[in-house]
Amino acid sequence: MFDSNLKSRQKGLFEKVWKTNFPSQLEYIPNASIESVDVATKTMTFEVLPKLKADVLNIIPPQRCGTIASRAGLASVDRRWCGVDFLSYASLVHPDIRVLGDSIASPPGMPKSGHMANQEAKVCAAAIAAWSLGQAVPSMPIIANTCYSFVSETEAMHVTGVYRYDAAKKTMAPVPGAGGLSAAPTLLEGIHAMGWAGKYLGRFVGIEL
Repeated sequence: MFDSNLKSRQKGLFEKVWKTNFPSQLEYIPNASIESVDVATKTMTFEVLPKLKADVLNIIPPQRCGTIASRAGLASVDRRWCGVDFLSYASLVHPDIRVLGDSIASPPGMPKSGHMANQEAKVCAAAIAAWSLGQAVPSMPIIANTCYSFVSETEAMHVTGVYRYDAAKKTMAPVPGAGGLSAAPTLLEGIHAMGWAGKYLGRFVGIEL
């Protein structure tokens, strides 16, 4: 597994699981940015590492906002992400358009997740409600995030974070000391993860587990 990222809050937990459960099946290599892929020869070229040829390649390309957002001219950050006002999630390009979830240019340390998109939608809805009543938009939104990761059919682990609006920087910032990380994957966390999925999938797309 070649990972272009340098670090992740759950990296240590994942590496421990891989070494324990898949010692001879999985090798993790961080800071491995791919420059190009030769589909005909199934060869990857990296920025630093030597070229590698494989029987099967599963390439995850650099992520970006959805095509509809890009075509609408909303991708104002690196031509990949949509800049927004974090008090209302109004686009910085077209203020009458709201952008939520994975398509926004997330502040440092703020993940992209379904839970986060749900929280952002609530901030956006509160801002729209305030505007419709002629009131000021709430000036200090606080949102939280929880991400569960299954490492087997029954065991999971989690990472959580809390984020507050920074008026000086006009962005969301992690709250120092808030949030947490699993000590290890457990069966109980697997149960919690399924409960989370049942609750939030119902909110996202109307699916009941």
